Amino acid sequence: FYSFYSTDNNSGIFKLTKDGYIKIKDDEGKIPNTNYALGFDIEKGKVIYFSCTISNKQIKMSKLSADEIDTIIEKNKQNHNNKCISGSGDFGKVAKPLNNMLSWLSIYNPYLRRDWIVMGRPWQIHNPWNVWGWDECLASIIASWESERLAVNNINIAYQDERVGLYSAWKVYLRTGNDSFFNDLMGYYDKYYSDCELIYCQHGNWHVGKGMDDTPMRDLEGESMISLDASSQKCWNFEILHKMALILGDNVKSDNYKLCYEKLKEKINSTLWNEEEGIYLNRYVSGKWSLVKSPTCFYPMLAGCPTEEMTKRLMAHLTNEDEFWGEYV
Repeated sequence: FYSFYSTDNNSGIFKLTKDGYIKIKDDEGKIPNTNYALGFDIEKGKVIYFSCTISNKQIKMSKLSADEIDTIIEKNKQNHNNKCISGSGDFGKVAKPLNNMLSWLSIYNPYLRRDWIVMGRPWQIHNPWNVWGWDECLASIIASWESERLAVNNINIAYQDERVGLYSAWKVYLRTGNDSFFNDLMGYYDKYYSDCELIYCQHGNWHVGKGMDDTPMRDLEGESMISLDASSQKCWNFEILHKMALILGDNVKSDNYKLCYEKLKEKINSTLWNEEEGIYLNRYVSGKWSLVKSPTCFYPMLAGCPTEEMTKRLMAHLTNEDEFWGEYV
């Protein structure tokens, strides 16, 4: 059923038939099992306002007047203008288009019955309900500047992404103060992380550079590896879970998360720090080093793992023009 209101009062609920749209009387009450759609005649210059509702009950006609609808639209327009991020310079100028792009990528998910921001890839158009994880989570961070609703919806849909799910949820909380999803996240990750160990990979080492399809870090044919990026992400996730539990007043869980964070941080430093190279590296389970360097070599910094001396050596690699430093870094 669709109900709509127009300035010429030509509104109603319409039934789709092979001959066109037939208006259903308001007092019919029952919802027949058939398709329904909007149908109206309108002259040039007239304005149509419509509202859509999904329900298994009779849908009532909208009681909003044209003036009330205009007020709602204007209020949301002002909210957008006031909160939409913007900037200047080569990087700052992309802020507003990026924010607007996420608005255009917002759709209604009929299965979850909520609006959310889908992944903006050309091939996604044929599978609009697929959830990829980090795309939706990172979109929630940007959305949180303007729409708390969209940001929280995306977190609730995609927080299971262990790479950036908790990180994005924490950023949304810092922006909005909304902690409604904390318990769900803690419940999920309590099961996902059953220990405080490094991430040991099997079956193709897909946890090395997970999500990076063409990464040179992954040894597809050789020996199993210990994943630097996945272990670092696990470590900073424990730190975030520790903070979430503190906010919820669960001191027992908070202490457990903190303990796991400290244990894992020590293991990353003792196992994945290459003293000779002065940088964190992936490592084979045999103890042999993988000398392929990538931005994931700096992931432990996000978890607060390196000492001051380690950090100095890492910065020497980062600012080395023969390694990482360049026009965009």
